[in-house]
Amino acid sequence: MVLQQLLVLVLLVSQHASGLQMEVFEGAQSVLLPCQVPVSVSSGSTAVWDRDDFRIPTVHVRQPDGDYLKDQNQRYEGRTSMMEDALQTGELSLTLRRPTFTDSGTFTCTVCRFGEDLHQAAVELQVREAPPPVWPWVLVALLVIAAAVWYQRCKKKLTADGSPFCPSETVEIREGVKSVLLPLKANKSLPRDVRVEWTRPDQRNIRIHVCPEEQKNIYEGRTKMKADPLRNGDLSLTLKTPQLEDCGVYKCVVYRGGDLLLQKAVTLRVKGQSDSTVTRWSRCPCSVLYLHQHTGVGQ
Repeated sequence: MVLQQLLVLVLLVSQHASGLQMEVFEGAQSVLLPCQVPVSVSSGSTAVWDRDDFRIPTVHVRQPDGDYLKDQNQRYEGRTSMMEDALQTGELSLTLRRPTFTDSGTFTCTVCRFGEDLHQAAVELQVREAPPPVWPWVLVALLVIAAAVWYQRCKKKLTADGSPFCPSETVEIREGVKSVLLPLKANKSLPRDVRVEWTRPDQRNIRIHVCPEEQKNIYEGRTKMKADPLRNGDLSLTLKTPQLEDCGVYKCVVYRGGDLLLQKAVTLRVKGQSDSTVTRWSRCPCSVLYLHQHTGVGQ
């Protein structure tokens, strides 16, 4: 029995670590350098953590009566600790707080008793630069997602062609015709609770025709829309007995509550019957200029 214990002791004395490697990022709160031995080895022994590449190699010392830090290297002062019952349990791991680049190197854990080394293990520590923060990329991703959600919500409010603004259009007629059609055709039927307004934005936005309501104005009896325009989506306006003074910009706006569903501008040009109308033509509003400056819709 005694021979067997001596054999185990000899094996422990000759045991060396195979070179455990550990990595940690600078800025970490702490890192644990592992070292475990049998209780029969640690009990009544002294555990020494050191670094041979320093002029003062001692990192931490635990004796049977407690820590012995008199010869500790100053760079590890207040940064190392071991379990209170380390020698009683054989758990000799060292906690190193606030690791920095200068802590990169080989730490050796040696267990000795009466001047004889019973166990020795080495741990190679690499302290690397912390990776760049992730939050900027997370913020960019959140902004992209928010923009996509906003786009989809706005898209639902648009008409089937992708925009509430229909291309502007110009209608030319000669003075004396019985009527003129200002065209506007929606791509689908409209809800019953929408409001349709034909106005003259170049004439202080006076209302020409309103659906479903009717109103008193200078165009009374001269404007007409098809029956049930919301069901068939045909919002075209018929203007009877167009005159030279009727030339200008007509705008149709369709909205529901505060949401714009459809908008179109139609420029009406009324030509006179004789060559003298060239002079009279100059009295018409500059429709193209108005469309660019006030409605935002190009001809």
